[in-house]
Amino acid sequence: RQLLSFRLPTVGQLCLALRILEFDLDSKVTVNGRRQVADMKSILDNDKFWDLFDGYDRIVYSPMRRTTDTCFGLLPTQLHDRCVSLEVLRELSPVELVLKYLVRKRNIAFERWLCESTHKRIVVVGHCHYLSELLGMKTFMRNCDVWRSSVTITGSDACRWTAPTLLYRTQLSPPHPIYTLMSILS
Repeated sequence: RQLLSFRLPTVGQLCLALRILEFDLDSKVTVNGRRQVADMKSILDNDKFWDLFDGYDRIVYSPMRRTTDTCFGLLPTQLHDRCVSLEVLRELSPVELVLKYLVRKRNIAFERWLCESTHKRIVVVGHCHYLSELLGMKTFMRNCDVWRSSVTITGSDACRWTAPTLLYRTQLSPPHPIYTLMSILS
């Protein structure tokens, strides 16, 4: 209504619109996404990936539906009891994409959880925007990518991450849509 009268929306109206947009972030895995998960599971199983990670104490994942489905779709059943959902691993909201200090607060909360955890070997299943911010990546992960990064606890709630290394990628996952948009705009 504001736009029709050639007036800019108020900050409150913009915040409400962004909150409404957040509801769509918790989407289900699409049919294509299920194919990507099945392909990555096959890749990991063929390489006996989970045999190498049998010593992992904990698998943490975002509580969002698509990440939960991806996590349990990739893992062998015998590892399901090691899984814990962590709210701080949720994908970035539209507000957090703009206000980066909010993302940093969540990163600190996750790093604090790591510092307090008795688990030393942890697998994280999350979202590309959140994990890219956490790890300081200049590129976006693709769906179902498997990356490796190690963390060193440097204080009571401080961490230092190693540069992430891509371990596995399914050919069914195209580059992140932002790259398509950037190529159109350039």
